Amino acid sequence: MKIYVVYNYGQYNHLIHRTLRDLGVETKLIENTTPVEELRDLNGLVIGGGPSLERT
Repeated sequence: MKIYVVYNYGQYNHLIHRTLRDLGVETKLIENTTPVEELRDLNGLVIGGGPSLERT
């Protein structure tokens, strides 16, 4: 299973990433500017919160 976490500069994004990894999930933190083409073969996408989602 592959789940990416979109990093939106929030304080919990690393915690979400680490928790998924500790559960045995293949995970990666990605920038909110990541091209859609790189997201094709995922099982899930977590959009992390942040202080200002206007950056996305």
